[in-house]
Amino acid sequence: MDGMRVHLILDGREEATGHMGGPPLLPAEGAIFLTTYRLIFKGTPSDALVGEQIVTRSFPIASLTKEKRISVTLPMDQFVQEGLQLRSCTFQLMKIAFDEEVASDLAESFRKHLHKLRFPQHVQGTFAFTVGQSGKLVLEPKTKDKNQSLK
Repeated sequence: MDGMRVHLILDGREEATGHMGGPPLLPAEGAIFLTTYRLIFKGTPSDALVGEQIVTRSFPIASLTKEKRISVTLPMDQFVQEGLQLRSCTFQLMKIAFDEEVASDLAESFRKHLHKLRFPQHVQGTFAFTVGQSGKLVLEPKTKDKNQSLK
C-alpha cells in the first residue's frame, strides 16, 4: 500500500524524550507504509529545533495485538483528527493521526487492509507466500486431468 501522510504522536512513554536526555523526537510527521510483513512509519520531528533527524518506527503485522480508533487534537491544529492506536506484542505502541489531506474513507481502507493482512483467509495470504507477487488477484494454478481421453 502506498504511503499515507500521518502524524506519529506522543504515546505517554519516556521513549519520546530521545536518547540520553536529547530533544524530543515526537510528535513527528511523515508517512506510514503497509507491506505484507511490516507496518513502517518514517518521518521527521515536528519540532524545528531538533534538526533534520529521521524518526523510524516499525513492527511486524503478525505481532499486532490491539488496534483502537482514537480521535486526536494536534497542538498545531485546532480540529480533531481521526487516528489509530496500534499495540504490538513486541512492546511497541504507535499512536498515529491521519493528516487532514487523507480522506476518512482512505483511512478506513487502510484499517481494513491492515486487518486483512493481520488475519489472512488462507496460508497463501501470509507474507511468506506473497513474495514476488503483485497486490492483484492471484490465480490458482490449473490442474491437468490425467485421463482426458476417457471424457
